Amino acid sequence: MGYIKLRNKAHIVPLLFIGDAILAFASTLLSILWLVPVAYPTTERLFPLPVTVIYVLLFLGFYYIYGMYELPTKPPYDVFVTNLIVLFFLSAVFIFADFFSNPLFFSKRFIFLDAVFLMVLLSAWRIGCDRVLSRASARRKTALVYCQDDGPAFMDKVSQMQMFSIVERINVDQWPREQRGQLVAKLLANVDTVLISSLVSSNKKELIVSQAFVLGADVITVPNVYEMSIHNAVLMRFDDVPAFGIEPFGLPIYGRFLKRMMDIGVSAVAIVLLAPVMCVCAAAIRLNSHGPVLYRQERVTRWGKTFRLCKFRTMVIDAEQKSGPVLSTGDEDPRVTSVGRFLRRTRLDELPQLFNILGGSMSLVGPRPERPIFVEQFIAEFPYYNQRHRVKAGLTGMAQVYGRYNTLPQDKLLYDLMYISEASVLLDMRILLLTLRTIFLKSSTQGAGTQNANAYWDDSQGNDIHTGGL
Repeated sequence: MGYIKLRNKAHIVPLLFIGDAILAFASTLLSILWLVPVAYPTTERLFPLPVTVIYVLLFLGFYYIYGMYELPTKPPYDVFVTNLIVLFFLSAVFIFADFFSNPLFFSKRFIFLDAVFLMVLLSAWRIGCDRVLSRASARRKTALVYCQDDGPAFMDKVSQMQMFSIVERINVDQWPREQRGQLVAKLLANVDTVLISSLVSSNKKELIVSQAFVLGADVITVPNVYEMSIHNAVLMRFDDVPAFGIEPFGLPIYGRFLKRMMDIGVSAVAIVLLAPVMCVCAAAIRLNSHGPVLYRQERVTRWGKTFRLCKFRTMVIDAEQKSGPVLSTGDEDPRVTSVGRFLRRTRLDELPQLFNILGGSMSLVGPRPERPIFVEQFIAEFPYYNQRHRVKAGLTGMAQVYGRYNTLPQDKLLYDLMYISEASVLLDMRILLLTLRTIFLKSSTQGAGTQNANAYWDDSQGNDIHTGGL
């Protein structure tokens, strides 16, 4: 899809919201019309109006959580997967409610039929919206502003984005010191959008943004860690001087307590419910290849403390003995067993980490844990990397649900720090729900390629090849 101007998003999102709400009510009405003549004397036993309103509100809430009101709109496969998950949750909620209510309150057959109608209507509506918006939003003529320190991976990534048509490439390190303002105005005169790298210095960003505003161009800037840290800054005043108050990354005491209670409750229930699945996985590993079922490895968590991370073994024994730590090639890695390949694709190899969570060394949501040897390398390369360790390492995180395996390391770090700065139980719940969708999206499991040679290291059995630790 092409780029949608920022000022036009305020008109498009409400239309999507209204359309979704209308279709949710329409699916309920169609289900009533379908079933009433057959077996029901009144519509009240199918779905009372108050329940219908609750149903629609829950549906819109799930759609919001899954980012369906963010632009650009999702491609058809993402729409289908999202609808499937949302309708599964809605059906489960109302079937569970029906179990504790009057059996004649509403019919399970009605819930199923309503889900089918809503699936068809929503998929057609959302895919149609994506097609229309794609035709209406042409690729924007874009000026890419970068500096000498930006690697080829960033340049290639932007060039491949369909929403941008790069017509100007501006290396700010090659600007002459004199007449910079006139030079910027000339370079930006024929563009619609200006995309600025995070490594461009603040004073040059200020010059570019001011000129872009004068020329009426949209500005998209990739934040650096400092800019991201002031996102939630508190506006203060010293006498007549305005100022920002910036607090260190991390959770307050009550936030850590609530997060720990959630970790204990969810992990304990998940272990009980998923015990049969883990037993099947263990048996399959034992029958498929020689060696232990579980793989343990030292990782780094909160305040730099180390712990033994536990996963199902997905590679052959001593896979790293000859090669040492090497880049992962994803499913094509010859060291991955056939059962291991399936476990990685479905994320089932991560299930033993529920015991790490229950024991307190990990959390459900947080930055993915890394090996100590690579933590030292990342700290040397990224000065703010150690800030990730202000919270416990997590089974999933913001970097995993919004990024991909081959997302640039600095972008993964920004996601991790963004999570730490905004961490809450509600955000954790949203990330857990988004993780369910990520499991079914192929883009999230894309292996590391040559363009991302320093991004993620394969630690033989546990590099989080599919969830993407930094």
